[in-house]
Amino acid sequence: YARQTLAQTPDLPILRDTLAGLLMQESRPEEAIAVYRDRLAGAPADAHTHTRLAQLLFSLGRADEGGAELTQAAADLRPADHMTRRQVGP
Repeated sequence: YARQTLAQTPDLPILRDTLAGLLMQESRPEEAIAVYRDRLAGAPADAHTHTRLAQLLFSLGRADEGGAELTQAAADLRPADHMTRRQVGP
């Protein structure tokens, strides 16, 4: 159901986050990562998705797959976002 709803309304970050969270609960991290990567393929300026994918990669111990770059991209897209800036550092 979540995939169907997401396909109909891809611009709602809460749906992506919910689907990715459900996939992680089901021990399906590759599918969770794909949810965010698919969004970035169609909307590369989506700072929220950059941030969430980076957080997911870091939590999986897979920061080497672009975690720092994704966090930096989110910070560049939202320079006034202090939370993202704090994750990137000075």
